[in-house]
Amino acid sequence: MKQYASPARTALILTAALAAGLLSACGQGSDEAAQLGSQPPAAGATAAPRAAESPADAAITADIQAKFAADNTLSPLAIRVRTKDGLVELDGKAPDETVRNHATRLAATAKNVLSVDNHMAIPRS
Repeated sequence: MKQYASPARTALILTAALAAGLLSACGQGSDEAAQLGSQPPAAGATAAPRAAESPADAAITADIQAKFAADNTLSPLAIRVRTKDGLVELDGKAPDETVRNHATRLAATAKNVLSVDNHMAIPRS
């Protein structure tokens, strides 16, 4: 008679293998990550949540990034979103004050945002 591993045992083995893989990857590519982190995001892209963000701050950042991606005015812009304790910072370039203010107002609509500090630069004309 052929014996099979129980589903619980299979799940435990897969979980252990996944954990081992994730732990071994933790230190990999830190130089590349540091280089990428120092570069501004490409047009239309937004920065990923930083590892130092709390889960609540990461959720705020992701919510704002989704709002910007869905917005026809803001989606083509490279806007970096950072959140710390519910305080949001926006960095990047805006074509004019109207667009800059629109980004501030839209970011402020995200759940759990306490304030928005917009550092987006506007080119001189």
